[in-house]
Amino acid sequence: MTMTKTFTAIAIASSIFAGATSSAMAGPIETVSISKDGIDIVPIQVQATGSKYNKIKTHSRKFGLKLYAKAAWGKKIKHAMVAAGHAQIGEYTPGWHKDYSNNSRTFIKHINPNIKISDVKFHGKNPIKACNTKLASHRNIFATGSTTQVTAYFELAVTSKNPYGNGVAKNQKKSWVWYPVKVKCLPKGTVGGFTN
Repeated sequence: MTMTKTFTAIAIASSIFAGATSSAMAGPIETVSISKDGIDIVPIQVQATGSKYNKIKTHSRKFGLKLYAKAAWGKKIKHAMVAAGHAQIGEYTPGWHKDYSNNSRTFIKHINPNIKISDVKFHGKNPIKACNTKLASHRNIFATGSTTQVTAYFELAVTSKNPYGNGVAKNQKKSWVWYPVKVKCLPKGTVGGFTN
């Protein structure tokens, strides 16, 4: 074999090996998904005092979520975290969140947590702002009440490694969902316990 052919053969072999290495080094987690689970019709109630809506009467409510993740062949989903906001495995997460341990290639969970409204992260308007936007164009809702909608934000993060070790980011994958929530803007004068 000539020197040129030898170098060509080595170059081809190297490129094949590099391709195989690149494929093998692909992320250890194939799929992550989070979605709304079931029928959700319970509204968040907002109360008006003075000339505007400014109090959330609903203290907490249930949110139905389906969590799913799948690791690559030979890998496992070790830990998962779902949060009402950004789920950062191995770091402090403000608001509501839930951790799960797992030791298989797939992770599937149907959950229905009761979450404080103050811990929920909303995309766009929160319930109070949504009711005040409605009030701006329909002043009679102080007398009759009205409904509108907001969007809660949930995130799922999974990892194939110990979440408190090094190299978490490359072994972690996330997914998120916008969760539509009905809001009831109560007639003015409605009383009852409420929280911000």
